[in-house]
Amino acid sequence: TNIYAVLTDSWEQTSYRPDMPVNVYGRFEQEDDNNGETYLYIHVGRKKPGNYVVLYPDYYLSVTGLKESMNCDRKTYLRYMYSTAQRQNSIAATKGTIYHNVFELVLLGHISVNDERRAAELISQQILRESSFFIDESERVDLKALQKEMVGAMKHALKFKDDYLVKKKAIPHKEGKIVIESLVDTEHAFNSYNFGFTGKVDVLFKCKYFPRSNLKGSTDICVPFELKTGRVKDHVFYNDQAMIYN
Repeated sequence: TNIYAVLTDSWEQTSYRPDMPVNVYGRFEQEDDNNGETYLYIHVGRKKPGNYVVLYPDYYLSVTGLKESMNCDRKTYLRYMYSTAQRQNSIAATKGTIYHNVFELVLLGHISVNDERRAAELISQQILRESSFFIDESERVDLKALQKEMVGAMKHALKFKDDYLVKKKAIPHKEGKIVIESLVDTEHAFNSYNFGFTGKVDVLFKCKYFPRSNLKGSTDICVPFELKTGRVKDHVFYNDQAMIYN
């Protein structure tokens, strides 16, 4: 089935051009051509007042919020409505923040495998950034154990960097393989006017994709990478989040 939006009147004064995806609302009509193909189309203009193209959404739905709503329909809405209310982070969430910071420092080259003392100093700085939280939770948090845990996280990050950015180890894919070429950006923020999404990707990698049908040929692609430190049972929601970023 082919789906089209037919924009009339002064659509050429907008940012949209032919073949661009658009975010539309309204009533679709169906038509079959002489070759038996089915077409769904929607007319947007003064003659169709019930049909709309959303050019610049008033509110962007965060990709993280969309992922959370897959588990609970109310969670994203309540978080948005009461975003100004003071919320206390969990220990797991705060550890995740430190883990992300350490991973970013490794990717950017601020922590190397041969400089354990410098690594320990940087990890301590990351813990101190969250010190107000840990002071409140001092009876439940062993800071020495946390330091040791973050050193372990650093070693995992260094191994990832060595395997995939230095040695160019291939990542298997059901339809081929992917090789990371270089780091593009970390904490990359974006807004999508067409789809009404906003988000922040942990890491963007420039990669080469080798399809199984032609392993000698490759395609340059940009791949979002999300670092997750939460429960393994939530992996289906993590996959959905990465899929939306793609």
